[in-house]
Amino acid sequence: PSPASTLSDDNGHFRLILIADTAPQVSIEAQGYFQVQVLLSGDSSATYTLFRGGVLEGTVLGHKFYLTTEEPPAPAPIAGAVVEVAASSGSSISVIADEQGKYRITTPPGKLVVSARSDNHADVRFDNLEVGRDEVLSRDLILSITMRSIMPTNVPEWGVRRASSGSLPGSQQFM
Repeated sequence: PSPASTLSDDNGHFRLILIADTAPQVSIEAQGYFQVQVLLSGDSSATYTLFRGGVLEGTVLGHKFYLTTEEPPAPAPIAGAVVEVAASSGSSISVIADEQGKYRITTPPGKLVVSARSDNHADVRFDNLEVGRDEVLSRDLILSITMRSIMPTNVPEWGVRRASSGSLPGSQQFM
């Protein structure tokens, strides 16, 4: 472990060397338990409790632009999408989807508000998800494409408006 981290022993005891007169905010985590953020006490007999949580996992997928004359393609995985979970307990967790768009978050049991976003897609939000203790809830999150992500940046402003009856010379009408 690095100087900023430590591992506990089989009884859950740990030793963390700190700079004098500091009581840092730390993150404590263990597989199968949801992560907690606490302010460490200067008391060496202080106890910190982790709670078993549930797991929310899946893939972040996004639609791609296609012409209406084409068959719509299946949504594709979005690498680097951000998935945020806010639990009814008040905790908030954020992860980044891997290269295959996969994510996995251990959360407190209860109702969840889940949001996902990427640079080229519209954000999505689900507020009707619930995960139980020791439960694994699989949910793929599908994002829609945004028009701003497909509009070229060098199109003159008048070229994207609907032309009026007095069109500009040389302009094309877009309907």
